[in-house]
Amino acid sequence: MMYLKHILAFLREHFNADRGGEFLDANSRLNRASEVSVSPDRVAADVEGYLRGLFQGRALALNGDWIWPWWIEQQRDPRSEAFVPVHASATSGNITNRNWTAVGTLGGRREAIVDPRGLVTPWPGQWSLDTFLEINGETLFPSRLHSHQVSQRATTNPPGVQTEFAFHGLDLQIQAWAFRHEANDYLVQTTRITNSSDAPLSPALIHSLRPANPEGVCLVHNLAYNTRGFWNVEAQVACYFPLRPDYSIASNHERGDAAFYLDDETEDNAIHCPVGLATGASVWRLHLEPGATETVFAVLPLEPMNPRFFEFSPFTPDALQRSRDKATEEWQEKRDAGTTIQLPDPRLVESFEASKTAVLLLNDGHEITTGPTSGHTQSFANGEAMLQALAILNYPKEVRHNLEFYPLKQWKNGYFCARKGEWASTGQAICAIADYCRLHGDTPLLEQLLPAIKRGVVWIEKKRNEVSFSRRKPKGLLPAGFSPDHSHPNDFNYYDNFWSLRAVQAAAGAADALGLGPDARLFQSIYDAYLRDLNEAINRDVEFSPHHLLPAAPRRRPDAGMAWNVTDASLELFPPEESPWMRRILDSLGESALNGEVRPDTVMVLCRALLSIRNPLGLKLLPQLQRLASPTWCWPEVIHPRTRGGSRGEGHHGPANAQWVLLLRNLILRENQDVLEVTPFLPPEWQKADQHVGISNAPTNFGMVTVRADFHDNSAALTLEARWRVPPREIHWHLPSKVLAALETDHSVRLNDRMVIFPANISRVSVELEQQQA
Repeated sequence: MMYLKHILAFLREHFNADRGGEFLDANSRLNRASEVSVSPDRVAADVEGYLRGLFQGRALALNGDWIWPWWIEQQRDPRSEAFVPVHASATSGNITNRNWTAVGTLGGRREAIVDPRGLVTPWPGQWSLDTFLEINGETLFPSRLHSHQVSQRATTNPPGVQTEFAFHGLDLQIQAWAFRHEANDYLVQTTRITNSSDAPLSPALIHSLRPANPEGVCLVHNLAYNTRGFWNVEAQVACYFPLRPDYSIASNHERGDAAFYLDDETEDNAIHCPVGLATGASVWRLHLEPGATETVFAVLPLEPMNPRFFEFSPFTPDALQRSRDKATEEWQEKRDAGTTIQLPDPRLVESFEASKTAVLLLNDGHEITTGPTSGHTQSFANGEAMLQALAILNYPKEVRHNLEFYPLKQWKNGYFCARKGEWASTGQAICAIADYCRLHGDTPLLEQLLPAIKRGVVWIEKKRNEVSFSRRKPKGLLPAGFSPDHSHPNDFNYYDNFWSLRAVQAAAGAADALGLGPDARLFQSIYDAYLRDLNEAINRDVEFSPHHLLPAAPRRRPDAGMAWNVTDASLELFPPEESPWMRRILDSLGESALNGEVRPDTVMVLCRALLSIRNPLGLKLLPQLQRLASPTWCWPEVIHPRTRGGSRGEGHHGPANAQWVLLLRNLILRENQDVLEVTPFLPPEWQKADQHVGISNAPTNFGMVTVRADFHDNSAALTLEARWRVPPREIHWHLPSKVLAALETDHSVRLNDRMVIFPANISRVSVELEQQQA
């Protein structure tokens, strides 16, 4: 809070801002006393966001006729669900349609983003490249088109985004994809214009550099076109055109938007704008016979590059095609090595593959990030989910490489720190290590990282027994810290304690697996004492809660923060089938999961939990979550209740893709202690005649598994191929109706209503099923 007090003192001194301090004091009283009241990087981001919003509001007020990104056009249109009054949004950016798709290379450090109208932003928070089309005196501005006039989808060869428009007999197709050349990553925008009419047409294609992006308005002071075919932004190579434009123009704020001067063929193509609203445009005058197609490439470095080091030879059309083929081959090989699923719904299979690509894309090698823009930072919370997804998808090398860097992020006292005050991070880091090593049987890595795990457990034990900051701290729980999304006051969050307790449990299991009896017994004793303290707090809160619900923190009323109690850690520690308070939370949250603002990744965890107790709400949430995804299978961090677009945070939220992978995998295959469950939560319509469900190349805690279930009129057959590392005690195959008989003679196959139970040495089972009601 000291940072805010310094800011307030500065405002008092220089701007006579005498009021407002009382709210700072009131805010501190909402928080529980804690070591860190506010995250310094959050303060810096909020200050920058406020100042940018202030500039943006005034720039839009003066230049309402300019061509702005789609989200701005929507927020300024009173007929749109996204409309926000000008003064209400004067100091905010995009709060209604924060949707974009990341495009990059395997293992690359940076990703470009593409918005729903094809606007490409290659550098985080900086300028963008937009595409216009002019014919017969009329100009197509994609940001001003309605949704039914635009189609967008994810491409796979290589991964990217394809956006399409139709305009006066012309079809415009924009593809964005990326490749690597000599340790540098580049985005390529391939623009194809096709004359779909039966008469010759003479359109103009325009590529325009814009001082805005899907997050907000940005600053472009210096813009210059070089006659060798590239634009410089702030003296850095921004965009190169292998096919030279007929002419290029640049404009500043005083003159107006370059989009208004597209017919001006003067050589005024270098500009300085003291305001920071420089715009530029390159124009190609084309002539297309009926059915003819013209292709124009734009090459954008994904990081600023000095023009002296920019090569031109790798960017000829033929060289770009070879780079595209190479990138396609690399991605295809990587995808084929991972887990694949087979489902009756092809769109779910497509979403699984797109999510697999997204998780791979956001893996920078030494760390995995939560998104391409504001989320391009290390987070142990989101990192745990994304590394778990990578491990489930059978990418052990990628996960291992990330985890090998974890000790470098650990303090000497054992604290794994992304942001100080996020007390769950140590538990999440330990769980990420232990879960991966258990899933893939990576004993050498577990031995290598066990010292870091030990230090983390010691830190947890010491931290939970500290009492120096607040005498109100419940016995044996962690001090007050940030809420998981930093939107709630600091408190003694159960979320932090669930992750920390599960980490101690995982550490005990890891020590036992390595045959370290003394360490295993020590960790188990810490776990038992911690569990006792946590249960005492839980039982007290549940008993005194009006609806016997567990609040987000001890001695707090149930509120929206209660949703954070449903995590992978808490579900592991307190299985819903054994914990009445957890079932009540799931029932309460399940009914309102998609009301108000929606956090897709949180709802996906909730959906998995509901499925685990056979709650039909779980299967109802599945198609609704599917519909909340963008056409490119991306979910924003938080979804606006009216626009169904992103309202805050990251517009392509990697943890949502990770949780989607885990959710779909759990429909087909899941571990339940020492039992492997097959098809535990399938919708009834997937189990009808001539349908099949399967998963291939799937790692489990028991070994690598490939499963296929075929359904017929009154029977079903299961084929299982496995390379067991530690065979499960038994396998449970769940079916849509009562099992009447096993069609094999093996007596080790047992029937239990709608379940077939058999040992791990059986590879095929066929059963007769009761006739299902129509």
